[in-house]
Amino acid sequence: AYIMNMYTKPKYRRKGIGTQLVKTAEQWAKDNNIEVVLLNSGLPREEAHAFYESQGYFKKSFGFIKKI
Repeated sequence: AYIMNMYTKPKYRRKGIGTQLVKTAEQWAKDNNIEVVLLNSGLPREEAHAFYESQGYFKKSFGFIKKI
């Protein structure tokens, strides 16, 4: 399963919304016999990285992009 474009406006952060969204996605994956949940987060989003790590996710790879 792949979580795409998850974002919580600053005034709504630290209220459990992101945690609930992630847990809902994980439960959906389990219910559908999916064993892995992936997500990407831009390099500058260090606060988001800390959030994902607090949810049990770990950094595994780098993504690359080239605008032409």
